[in-house]
Amino acid sequence: MKRTAGLLLAIVLTLGGVAGTSQAAKGKKVKTEVEIEGVTYLDAPPRAVYFGDVHALKSKCERRRHVTVYYDNDPGPGDDIVEVGEDTTDRTGDFEVSVELIGESAYHAIVDKRKVGKAEKRLVCKKATSPPFYDVD
Repeated sequence: MKRTAGLLLAIVLTLGGVAGTSQAAKGKKVKTEVEIEGVTYLDAPPRAVYFGDVHALKSKCERRRHVTVYYDNDPGPGDDIVEVGEDTTDRTGDFEVSVELIGESAYHAIVDKRKVGKAEKRLVCKKATSPPFYDVD
């Protein structure tokens, strides 16, 4: 009887250890925010440089993130969005995207999901979309 109870306890502990290991391998999810803060206009050739930054509770989730900026010429249902440029954030989470002047409308920045670190220290930096930035020249 004692032997059977000991065997069952060993099985339960083994299965519990395996389940705990698989959870740790998935990583800790970190909320991310991205924002277009402003625009600078260049005359020759006519271009606009949109700049902004990525924020996260862990600084590892701010650096080296891929950011894509989209132009939305018809905000609302049935959005017609066009990719206009992309950049990778610097070590503080800042980015700049230079685009040809398209016109007045809404722009969005999207930062892709990224996994950082290995095993127990893995972070999963979540994907994020910025609020619309209305470019009015």
